[in-house]
Amino acid sequence: MVVRLTDINNLSYPGARLVATASAGGSVAPAEAVADAEGQTAFRWTPGSSPISQLRLEVKGFPDVNLTISNGSAAPVIEAVENAASFQTGTAAGAIETLWGANLADGQTVAAPPAAWPAQLGGVQALLNGSPLPLLYVSDTQINFYVPADAALEREPWPW
Repeated sequence: MVVRLTDINNLSYPGARLVATASAGGSVAPAEAVADAEGQTAFRWTPGSSPISQLRLEVKGFPDVNLTISNGSAAPVIEAVENAASFQTGTAAGAIETLWGANLADGQTVAAPPAAWPAQLGGVQALLNGSPLPLLYVSDTQINFYVPADAALEREPWPW
């Protein structure tokens, strides 16, 4: 695959170093490449056999500039649900929780505005006992949501 590094104005970044990391079971070569005069780098990615098969590209020295690519054929996979503050497994009423997995948001990354948490964000919805939960953030690997204080939790702990 060939990747071109550009900014919002479509300006390329020749000489930038991109670091590539494949998910467990997969491989990528080279692990690091330098963008050419057009801002392009080439990688050979072999997805793993696991349902979670991803390639993460990151600009070296700038970890916030990154891209995660899924092989596109995998269905959403839930790995764990944790309390966002304590990282304890399970779900608690009145808490912000994090759902970890893969292929959760169809390649999107969306954050909710700080004042109003919607029940749907980027086409993603999380339900508890059939009721939509307020969403704070969604991406292909993470969904942050709020469990209302009056929520009836049917099963504890995770998995549910």
